[in-house]
Formats: sequence, C-alpha cells, structure tokens
Amino acid sequence: MVSDGVLYLGVQETIEQRHCESLRTIRSRMVREQMMDLRKYIAPEARLLTISGFYPQSKPTMMHYFRASVVLFVTIFAVIHYYLNLSNENQDVLELTSCVLYVVGTSFIVWKYMAFLKTGGNILKLEEILASPILCEYSVTKENIFEETVNSKFFPICKGIGIAFTIVANTLEIKCGFERKLFLPLKVFGSLENNVICFYYVIFQVSFSMLITWNYVLIDVLCCKMMSIATATLTVLKNNLENIPYENQNFDFLVVTFKKNIILHKEILRFTSLIEESFSFVILTIILSGALINCICGIIILKVS
Repeated sequence: MVSDGVLYLGVQETIEQRHCESLRTIRSRMVREQMMDLRKYIAPEARLLTISGFYPQSKPTMMHYFRASVVLFVTIFAVIHYYLNLSNENQDVLELTSCVLYVVGTSFIVWKYMAFLKTGGNILKLEEILASPILCEYSVTKENIFEETVNSKFFPICKGIGIAFTIVANTLEIKCGFERKLFLPLKVFGSLENNVICFYYVIFQVSFSMLITWNYVLIDVLCCKMMSIATATLTVLKNNLENIPYENQNFDFLVVTFKKNIILHKEILRFTSLIEESFSFVILTIILSGALINCICGIIILKVS
C-alpha cells in the first residue's frame, strides 16, 4: 500500500509539473504573439544592403568585406574615369562642365558610402532598440499607426524615382562616352582595339549604374524609414498619454502607466539620437551634392541656351 501511495504521488507530481510546463509554454507563446517586431519594416533594405556588403553584421565575414570593397572599387574607378576626362584638351566648356558634374556626383557617392560604413555600430544599436520589449508591445492602434506611417506609398515611389534617375543618367553617360570616345581609364592600361574598349566600357558603366541603383537609393530609403519609425513611436506615445483614464483608476495604476510611458519616451529619445549620429553625414552629403549638382546643371543650361 505504501509503495502504491508513493507511486500515485509521484505520478501526480509528474502530471502537475507537465501541466505547469505547458502553461508556461502557452504564456510565453501568447507573449510572443503579442509582440511586434519593428525590424520587419527595415528588413527589405537591410537584406539587400547585406548582399552588397554595406549593411553591418555583428560577426562580419571576409566575403562581407569583399563585397563592400568591390562596390567601393567600382565607384572610385568611376571617379578616376570622370577626372581623367577633365584632362582631355579637345573638350569645350560645356563638355568640361559635364565632366565636372559627374566628378562631383561620383565623389559624393563615395563619401556617402564611407559615411554609412563608418556608422555600422550605430545601425546595430538601432536594431537592438527596435527589438526592445517596450517598443515591441502589440496593440491594434499601434499596428495601425505603423502601417500608415512606415508602410506608406512614399517609399516605393522614392525607390522608383531613384532607380529611374540613375538609369537615365548613366545611359546618357554611355551615349556621351561613345560620341566623344572618352574611354580614358581603359586606354591607360595599354593599347586595346576600339571595339574591345567599347565593350569593357559598357560593362563598366552598366556595373556602376547597377551598384548605384542598388546601394545609393537603398541607403536613402533606409534613412527615411528609420525616421518614419521614430515618428510612429512618438505618435504611439502621444496616443498612450491621451487615452490614460485619469479619473476611474487608482493611484498605483497611474504610477505604473506613467512609468511605462516614461521608459518608452526614454527609448524613443535614444533611438532618435542614434539616427542623428548614424545618418547625419549621409543627409549632409545629400544636401551638398544636390546643391552643387543643381548649380552645375544651371551652368550647363545657360551654356546650351
């Protein structure tokens, strides 16, 4: 009888342990289901920039550095190409101004790439904040705010305009290169036949155009998405404060609610400051390059007219 009682108690204890474990599993699953992973909003750009080697990794590999080095090499080679075209004595003022335009544009592209690579540690910190529990708490209102703010039609339109602009600009450059036979970087390496030079020139320009379309535009979109996420989190904080039931709840509930929103506000401030540190040079590059390119384009238009 004693052995039967001990066996019964052991079986009952095992059943209770399994029941507790199943309850913990269900609770943890419910918690996971009630969390929003905000990193999904930047996942497309992060994945594409990882392929080219520009998106930072916690444990980067040699292949990661190699891909980024290839992109930088092609871009710097383009700067050399346009700079050597400036030394062509047979060009008029309009052609020289066009070469200056491409030298300035590609130089700012290199600067933008280097500025983005320099802030790789901050990008990883931004990802950590996006995965923090205080920012990832789920609610229907919060999901609607993020869908309206971050998943707007602005970003596909921005990508489309950037891709179209870079393709048109580099197509015109290939056309001008054939008309003026400005294949100087290739001629530096020795005497090649003209058809071979033309073939490699087209390969170089197409590669350069694809890399700009891939990286230059995606960095801008990633920057805009980070700022949109910051805007959405501020809207969520505002909505939380506006919907606190001040009159019908006890003091302890209000203390917990305010403490939770203060922590959220602190995380938002840390997130926005990291965005500023990460993308300040990128934004400065966009402003300076836009101003200089517009001035040079104005000179070209005046010369043409």
